[in-house]
Amino acid sequence: MALAGANQQLADTRMQLANETENERRRIARDLHDQTLSDLRRLMLLTDQLPKEKIVNGQSEIDPAVFRTEIESISTEIRHICET
Repeated sequence: MALAGANQQLADTRMQLANETENERRRIARDLHDQTLSDLRRLMLLTDQLPKEKIVNGQSEIDPAVFRTEIESISTEIRHICET
């Protein structure tokens, strides 16, 4: 009888741990989605304000579109992580 009670308590504890783990995963995903994607969106908007291209000492600097593409790629990856 005591063994059955201990097994039930263990099963309940495992279920509670699984629920808490899932809740924490969702919280982290929500934080990533809300804050990090918002920050990346702000960076994308800032890149739109940069000059398109400059020539400095005969060399071309990186086009802001390259930064925008990288930020979009990071945003997509974060969304993918949040969905899984």
